[in-house]
Amino acid sequence: MLKLRQDPNMTFNLKKIFIRLLINRKLFYYSAVIMLFTVISAGIYADSRKIIVYPSPVNINRESASIGPEPGNTYYSGLNLKVKFSIYSVSGDLVFTRTVDAAGFPVLHWRGYDNNGKKVSQGLYILKVVIENKDTGTVDIQKIRFLIKK
Repeated sequence: MLKLRQDPNMTFNLKKIFIRLLINRKLFYYSAVIMLFTVISAGIYADSRKIIVYPSPVNINRESASIGPEPGNTYYSGLNLKVKFSIYSVSGDLVFTRTVDAAGFPVLHWRGYDNNGKKVSQGLYILKVVIENKDTGTVDIQKIRFLIKK
């Protein structure tokens, strides 16, 4: 069974499959590639709860990072939510945190300052969003990698 998972070597694995396809020219490998693309597409686009960081990469000298649902997403509309945004460096240090109570999903505009008011350096950061529906008590946790450049 083919499972969708986040794999940093996904590109490498796809290249291996394509090379096998070119060398062997068998229908089995071709169907495996089609199945793989179908599973990846379903995993990326089927989740209506997906949170994004826009733009990507973020140039914090000119713009703020907008963190929220994809444009046009109405999944969180009218829900009584408590949302905690936490941004970590790649080394695991907590850089920024903010908790917001709101009806619907609040969009956070982050200018690139840490909790101490210092501008962060460029590099890869990890956003952890904990979304708690206060009416039902359900919790959704999403982790997103994004890039800061100057």
